Amino acid sequence: MRYLSLQLCAVVFGGMVGCAYTVPLTPVKIDDVPNRHGTKIPGQFSVQIATDDCCKKEVRSELLMCQAPTYHINGDQTIKASVQSALPAVFEDAVVGQSGRDNDLTISINRFDVSVRFDPLGVVPTVLATADVGFAVEARRNGQILLTGHAYAQQANVGRVVLFCSEASSTIAAAVNTATREALSKLTELIANSPALRELGGPPLEHRAQAR
Repeated sequence: MRYLSLQLCAVVFGGMVGCAYTVPLTPVKIDDVPNRHGTKIPGQFSVQIATDDCCKKEVRSELLMCQAPTYHINGDQTIKASVQSALPAVFEDAVVGQSGRDNDLTISINRFDVSVRFDPLGVVPTVLATADVGFAVEARRNGQILLTGHAYAQQANVGRVVLFCSEASSTIAAAVNTATREALSKLTELIANSPALRELGGPPLEHRAQAR
């Protein structure tokens, strides 16, 4: 079985052509958002999550091991799903993609880098996967920018490559998923504790209810 797999990734027309693998990314969840105010951001927000074509990468090892495989990474949809799932923990009323609301919020990716490096030395070969993920946020009202912010995280994971180069895919995925989770956690903390956004949104729902 291994012989056949290696044969499929052999030298073609005198050049080295490696196998291609898809990295299995999954959406991440933010379980707890540090919030010194104890309440969610009030008001109505229309949220745009700008992740189209933000997070597609094809990475290869810096060492010629495993016949120089290519790992295909596409985080556009998984990162968008991660951001969308985090919004209810931060906002009282935030809708993705809906226009005509009081306040506009845009969350985008301003950095997405992935690298992989194999180490053939040692009893068992290893792979080092490094992921850098950065978010940017911008809040507007009536076309005027009222808030900008950034959040960034880097994660490096080491995994073993026992039999096949495809085993590195899970190590790469873990690095990207963890970096996404850490960067998104920093972003949600930044948003939840922003005085500008709270002033923009108005008083919390519970205070508005008491005032009636």
